[in-house]
Amino acid sequence: MRKKKGGKGLLTIKLDLEKAYDQLRWGFIKDSLYRMGLPSSFITMIMNCVTSCTLNILWNGEPTKSFQPTRGVR
Repeated sequence: MRKKKGGKGLLTIKLDLEKAYDQLRWGFIKDSLYRMGLPSSFITMIMNCVTSCTLNILWNGEPTKSFQPTRGVR
């Protein structure tokens, strides 16, 4: 970037959203969908997709037992 002549300068803002989706509480997602006025059946379908995932971790090359996260969007 360079400064314009006679101007006060430039401003840059960088937002790091890399971990933002890991922090979303599922209750917040559900409440937000209700407040948007979406039909209950649609909200239920979305929440089933969000909450039905299971994860496991590779530990020393071996997968751990599967577990279900309690928040975040994958």
